[in-house]
Amino acid sequence: MAQPQCPVCGAPVDPETAPSESVRDELYYFCSPACHDQFIVNPGAFVEVPD
Repeated sequence: MAQPQCPVCGAPVDPETAPSESVRDELYYFCSPACHDQFIVNPGAFVEVPD
């Protein structure tokens, strides 16, 4: 299984310890709280979010 990557910066993340956020039933992991915060403000800038 491939290691997840942060959708904000592309860094590899450890799902055991990484902050996460669910958008439309898809779970995303982040390399840092700063990337998590950026994602929360505008998820559509980093992943495709259907209307």
